This record gives sequence, C-alpha cells and structure tokens, in this order.
Amino acid sequence: MATLATIITGTILATGKTFTHGLGTTPDHISVINSALATTNPLFVSTYDSQTFVVGGSADSAGFRALVIKLHSLIA
Repeated sequence: MATLATIITGTILATGKTFTHGLGTTPDHISVINSALATTNPLFVSTYDSQTFVVGGSADSAGFRALVIKLHSLIA
C-alpha cells in the first residue's frame, strides 16, 4: 500500500533547503508552518516533485513542520 501523507520537521535556509518526502508520487498539497508560535517570518515551498520539496523563508534556521499529502490517486 502506498503512503499518501507524511509529516516532516526540520529547519530551513533563507535561500531554500531540500527535503525528501518519500511518497514516491507528486503530492497534491504541502502545508508548511513555523514551529515557533510567535513569528512573522513566512515560509514557502518553492518547488516540489515526486521525491523532494524545497522550503525557504526570510530567516535562516527557522524551524518548521510540513504536511505533505496526496489527496487522490488512480487505481489501475
């Protein structure tokens, strides 16, 4: 059975840092949130594919949590 979602935690680089999600398929949605409760530094996903995604933000070493999810799949 294929994995359809995963949660990743880590720290980012302001210029972008690559993380492996391991779904083996291109996700439909990636939600990235700051781990710190009181922060105004927005994080963003600049690119993603079937193996990796790149998270960047305005501050180096910001902690984040990301939900990487495949909302649907085709059954052959």
